[in-house]
Amino acid sequence: MDSIALELAAIGEVVRDHDTGLTCTAAADLHDATMRLTTRQLEAIALVKIDGLSYRDAAAVLGIQPNTLKEHLCEGMRRLRTDLRQKGYRQSTQTDKERDAQ
Repeated sequence: MDSIALELAAIGEVVRDHDTGLTCTAAADLHDATMRLTTRQLEAIALVKIDGLSYRDAAAVLGIQPNTLKEHLCEGMRRLRTDLRQKGYRQSTQTDKERDAQ
């Protein structure tokens, strides 16, 4: 995003990024929430939720047992949900397909 979008976000204006669909404020809130995760929680979320690896494959990348990976993933996701709910965000009830249709 350009500097104008960042300045508007700093004063609380809502600016939507057309590529991600996130507002500057939402992106900043998500960044803040992820920075409060442990390194292992962040790695587990990145490997499974973003890169699409299976628990077994992600665990192998990190050199840990699959059950340990699941613990890091579950706790990290719980912390993200809690942090974002405290900022007023709610889980969407729409599927990706429904959002794309709008």
